[in-house]
Amino acid sequence: MGVHPFTDFVDPTARAHTGFLANFFATISREATEALRGKYGQLYGFEEATLPNAEMVAWAMYEYR
Repeated sequence: MGVHPFTDFVDPTARAHTGFLANFFATISREATEALRGKYGQLYGFEEATLPNAEMVAWAMYEYR
């Protein structure tokens, strides 16, 4: 989350703000999953579980800041 601050996803010209958080969390969870793939990618369920779990962690961290 430090690499991609939420403000990087804010588009002041957008007609709606609803996509900002979705894009933010998609980027964060995708990059976290890729960072873990080398060490844990061979484990059972990695492909199915890591991306949504990373998004849940990002949500929790976002809520507590």
